[in-house]
Amino acid sequence: MYKNILIFSFFAAVLLLFTSCSGHEIKPVPEQLKQGDQRLVRGNSLLKQGNSEEAGRQFLKAYKAYSLADDLQGCGASLTGLAVSLYSRDRKNEAELFLDKAETCYISAEDIQSLDSFYITKSLLYLRSNDTEKGEKAINKVSLDVKDERLGTALAFLELKKTNIKKAYQYISSVNPTSLDNKSFYYYTKGLINMEQDNYISCEENLLKALEFDKNSVNVLRTASDLEALYNLYKKQGDIEKAENFLLRALKIYTITDNKTRKDLLIKDLKKLDKNANKDMSVENYFIELWENQ
Repeated sequence: MYKNILIFSFFAAVLLLFTSCSGHEIKPVPEQLKQGDQRLVRGNSLLKQGNSEEAGRQFLKAYKAYSLADDLQGCGASLTGLAVSLYSRDRKNEAELFLDKAETCYISAEDIQSLDSFYITKSLLYLRSNDTEKGEKAINKVSLDVKDERLGTALAFLELKKTNIKKAYQYISSVNPTSLDNKSFYYYTKGLINMEQDNYISCEENLLKALEFDKNSVNVLRTASDLEALYNLYKKQGDIEKAENFLLRALKIYTITDNKTRKDLLIKDLKKLDKNANKDMSVENYFIELWENQ
């Protein structure tokens, strides 16, 4: 939604170049739009790197610039980015307020394609936060002639969350990954569906593909999600050594990026692993404590 915030990709405001009626003179782009675009790109980059707090500041500055230019799409994109940055810091109530405001901006802009993309982003954000009801409501607002390539994967992810595995598999099978700009979420979702089908070989293949894409694009938050999914796969297979390896790798990222919810859950899981009963955790605990108090 997330871009899929996750999850998640956002749409920068489109810069339009106009020609005059009498010739081919190109009008300069207003300075506010330039600043808004620069802040929006910077915010998205910081979000991928896991620096959600600074990303939020950039989105706020982008919103200010777009507001001065009266650019409704830019306002909607920056508010959506701000909502995602707040969600990643467990400030969900505030995030929902900004999502509502972003929706108002997109509706006022009267651009159906941008509005559809927003609803998909919003849906994925809710679904990645395990709020299936709100995720389904958001995706049901998407128009029938939507052109956003993420829709098929988003519908598959929705059905996965609803434990409709057969339907989820049908949706994911209808998606052509070669046409996707962002392939990692497709492989991530397909891997999770394979896991529910007990198809562990395909699950591992797809999750490792997602991990490769996310690491290559330096998407820190998605990398952590991939690692956590692989931990769950190996734990389900009874391979405790591999499970612990991937759990610790995900835990490190969640701790450094201050994702308290995921960090606390993985620490609880770590203590439950059978092998961990006799394992010296002094080094891991040292770094966890260090990162938490940096």
